[in-house]
Amino acid sequence: RLNAHLSIHYGKKPFSCDVNDCNKAYTSLYHLRRHKANAHENASTPKQIYKCEFTGCKAEFKTHQNAKKHFKRTHEGRTCKECGKIFAKRSQLITHQYDHTGIAPYKCVTCNIGFLRKTELRKHERGHREHICPEKGCFLAFKSWSEVRKHLITHPRNYVCLFCRKSYRCRKNLK
Repeated sequence: RLNAHLSIHYGKKPFSCDVNDCNKAYTSLYHLRRHKANAHENASTPKQIYKCEFTGCKAEFKTHQNAKKHFKRTHEGRTCKECGKIFAKRSQLITHQYDHTGIAPYKCVTCNIGFLRKTELRKHERGHREHICPEKGCFLAFKSWSEVRKHLITHPRNYVCLFCRKSYRCRKNLK
């Protein structure tokens, strides 16, 4: 390996192309093979194509090594062993596996109820928050804004338009 590396620095090119009158030379066997494949490959000779072995994947590669890299990066560790479902991200697979185990990893700190998904927990936690009525002097609290909106109807509309008789709860809405 050291000799191969040193040949780069000393300008030595021990690997020569033996095709016709090519006369090209390279510092490594890898580079010579790459040259032959690109420059002298006969059009009638089919190129070696390496297809992804994953069912349903149509990816193709010039080298077996690139096909293996693709498989590991794209498919390995993203398939559920219980049901065979495939996921784009490993984190999605981990979340999905809770469906099979029944473990609820996301717990509400207020009431300790468990949820399989973080989104479900966040939705539940919104129910614990209080929504205060914005009307001046009213301090009622509700679990959702829709309940606050329903409640706002009970407040009198003290600001009335002198022209059309339409009423508003806030002076700023009377324009």
